[in-house]
Amino acid sequence: MPKDEIDGPGPMAAIGDAAKSDRSRAGSGGSRAIGGHRLDPAGMEDEEDAATLRHAAPGPAPSDPSPQERAGLPRVGSDFLGFQLLKVLGKGAFGVVYLARQAELADRLVVLKVTSRRDDEPRILAQLQHTNIVPIYSIHVTPSHQVVCMPYFGATTLDDVGEHIRSQDKLPETGFGLISSLIENRSDGRSDSASRPEMDAAPAPRVSDPDRGDAAGDAAQAGPSLSDDTLDYLKGLTYVEAVLWVGSRLASGLAHAHERRILHLDLKPANVLLTDEGQPMLLDLNLSMDLKQAGAPTPPGGTVLYMSPEQLDAFQSKTGEVDGRSDIYSLGVMLFELLTRRRHLPLSRGSSRGIVDGVIASRKAPSPPVRCWNKAVTPAVESIIRHCLEPDPARRYRDARELQEDIDRHLSNLPLRHAREPSLLERGAKWRRRHPTLASSATMAFVATICLVLACSMIWVALSDGRRDRAILGHLRFREDFQKSQLLLNTAHDGSTGHLMRGLEVARSAMAPYLDEDGRLKVSAPAFQELPGPEQASLRSDLAELILLEVRARIALAEQSEPAPRRGETYLWALDRLGCMRSIDRHLPSAFYQDRARLLAAIGRPVDAERDRRRGGRIRVRNARDHYLLGTSLLAQRQGDRAEPLLSRAVALDPRQFWAWFALGICHSDQGRNSDAAGDFAICTALVPQLAWPYLNRGLCLARCGRLTEAVTAYDQALRLDPGLAEARVDRGLALLELGHPDRALVDLDRAVASDVVGPAARAARAESLSRLGRHAESEAAFSELIAQSPGDPTPLVARGFSRLQRDPAGAAADFGRALELDPKNARAYLGRAHLARPRDQRAALAEAERALAIDPDFGDALQLRALIRAHLNDPGAEADVDRLLRVPTPQGLYNAACAMSILSRGRAEARYRTLSIRFLERALQAGLAPDNIADDPDLAPLAGTAEFLRILQALPRRPKAGTPALR
Repeated sequence: MPKDEIDGPGPMAAIGDAAKSDRSRAGSGGSRAIGGHRLDPAGMEDEEDAATLRHAAPGPAPSDPSPQERAGLPRVGSDFLGFQLLKVLGKGAFGVVYLARQAELADRLVVLKVTSRRDDEPRILAQLQHTNIVPIYSIHVTPSHQVVCMPYFGATTLDDVGEHIRSQDKLPETGFGLISSLIENRSDGRSDSASRPEMDAAPAPRVSDPDRGDAAGDAAQAGPSLSDDTLDYLKGLTYVEAVLWVGSRLASGLAHAHERRILHLDLKPANVLLTDEGQPMLLDLNLSMDLKQAGAPTPPGGTVLYMSPEQLDAFQSKTGEVDGRSDIYSLGVMLFELLTRRRHLPLSRGSSRGIVDGVIASRKAPSPPVRCWNKAVTPAVESIIRHCLEPDPARRYRDARELQEDIDRHLSNLPLRHAREPSLLERGAKWRRRHPTLASSATMAFVATICLVLACSMIWVALSDGRRDRAILGHLRFREDFQKSQLLLNTAHDGSTGHLMRGLEVARSAMAPYLDEDGRLKVSAPAFQELPGPEQASLRSDLAELILLEVRARIALAEQSEPAPRRGETYLWALDRLGCMRSIDRHLPSAFYQDRARLLAAIGRPVDAERDRRRGGRIRVRNARDHYLLGTSLLAQRQGDRAEPLLSRAVALDPRQFWAWFALGICHSDQGRNSDAAGDFAICTALVPQLAWPYLNRGLCLARCGRLTEAVTAYDQALRLDPGLAEARVDRGLALLELGHPDRALVDLDRAVASDVVGPAARAARAESLSRLGRHAESEAAFSELIAQSPGDPTPLVARGFSRLQRDPAGAAADFGRALELDPKNARAYLGRAHLARPRDQRAALAEAERALAIDPDFGDALQLRALIRAHLNDPGAEADVDRLLRVPTPQGLYNAACAMSILSRGRAEARYRTLSIRFLERALQAGLAPDNIADDPDLAPLAGTAEFLRILQALPRRPKAGTPALR
């Protein structure tokens, strides 16, 4: 029976929740979920219709897309934004879901959600990097669509699993029954695992407990370490244990989201993907709520069968609040259904209010027992489920991490910690399974001897604990310095000498306790020897990486500041330093040999260099760290095209690898792929939210994409974390200046210049801010000082020329002329001359703008001016210029596009130009344009008197004009 969808006032929340298609059956396969996008969610029995509740902004209920909304959607078989569209997976109210192939990245299969409306799902997913949450690869925005690219992991949801289990005569006895539908889907060839990135399955976690020793802890650690082992692991469990393991993984994913204050709010079987490797993954966050957002709204609804009582109350009253315990309730419902083959509570028919009222009433009664439907469920498992399904959220698990811990403890034969352990017999059975040898009578006499030995050992432990604690504390300090060094030394490719020098100092201080004067590991030093085995292995790996980064930084400094004949000493030192890695890391990565080959070639030993290259090429690049180190080696050599696939593979193998994401962002930025780079740095901010640099880099990339308001927000966050970050103040000042806020820009630029670490460009921007505020005497003095300090630099001359355009045209012409004498290919100087010529001779101005674009074809300011000049000349080429401006739609670019269309509407008398002008003007204001001069702009005069233009003017904030208006 079809779903009875109950919609609140407003359209549905996103394509992911609406992507539906007709079911296609093959054996026991159910509905299909491709790469985290469900199709035909939650098939229900005839007497139990599913009801989905949503409410949003007032508006009509969703329906099939109109032809206008469908217009412009790409066709199957076409290439779209670098993706080959293979087929349509589903259609929703505002878009389409495609299966696609990304040829430029290993021909991998991906899923594209192409929607006509933007939503928050990409922003939310970018904050979540967890094995059990479907990630986002990238987001692409066209003038009419939002496109979200996500990985393709398989085609089976827990809804499929539930349908398959309900179709059987009885509940399965082993974990094979849980995954049999998944295995059938794989054997049917409906998943293409070879085209997807591998996933490391998360094993059953090791749980420490004071009741048992280390041996018991080792025994308790269960689960696979490789993705192909996950299915075998599940097959070896009982059915109840397999269901609990899935619940533990989902609880871990929920805990990750909740710790970042993100609620799922629509957790149900159709929203859990079971990958072909057997890993459960949360998907479809269209109804999620980010509690970090100011004024978080009332919960947007969900699916009735899985909503908690408080979530239903909040939906009904439109005023309530929910927290992570609501998701725990939904997960409890799913576990109940998998363990019993039954719905948790029946869903009545009738009106939407009647259905909700009935469910709320039934949810406030105690949950039905699990064991009466499944005798294999033990009292402890029953206690876990009932604790999830408590009607009062105060009596539930406090957070998802507690639920995960209790499940893991039960699977490890440990007593529950956060729910009641109701059976002493079961607790005793767990103890016997943990201690099989001690449970026999023959060994009980041995216990007294063990106790005596333990008592005698306590004295030795008390003495050794102090040394071990000091070693562990030292290792923690090293990790902090190691991360600082990574940040500073990973700038070796971009010439940031100040960062490199500071990074080398931090690195030397961090390595000093562990390396001798010759750079060899001091294995007998207490700082190393007292560390536990895993910490020793981690320290070895980090020291080797730090030496590699240190060598790259020293080489970069030498190549920037020393003449070629004097670099030989640095190369020899670097070779010797790399040799120290042999005493530290027994498994040298391929990057070690590639870096050493480069040094050997530089000192004239090509045979040895080629030998190392071949040797490095024979070493298998296995894990995320190997890919990251080799990728950053190539990036330091400015080989971004070769570095990108390695870094992409690193983040695919370990999505939590912060520095691989950071390096990938640098790689994409160097390639001019600023939108992709902004996404990479957004993931960095989610992984390490307390670090300022990813926010700074994300702001830079957003600014280059024309998303200046978002860039300012990123700079705000960077400065909140590090108020002394001068680079962030300069970049925020430049963005504010372009947005038309010279007063706010001046505050940032003043503080940056006072730090005395900024260059001429920042000082010129400060002088320009003074000019725009009408403080011309101060501006002239600042420009004169800057020009005197750098007489051979055309940048301050050009900047001063622009500041003089309206009040001193002759002085501006002189400045542009001097700049062109210093640099005959200075595009900005030609643009300034075009501005000077424009009032008296449009064609002469056009010629100057053409010269600027001949030097720099992507010069946005020159393109904007040419579009305006061509529009005044009634030249249809203005439309082509506007099309190019819209590729990187900055606020000022959108405004000038609006002006160009307005001018054309007067010369060509076509209504479509006025429509386009209004549209671009609205977009410019939405993007953050300061609206000071709109009402008086003569280029917008053709719009005067139209209802649309009057509506825009009435909505503008009232604010006084300050100083000289910004030039277009």
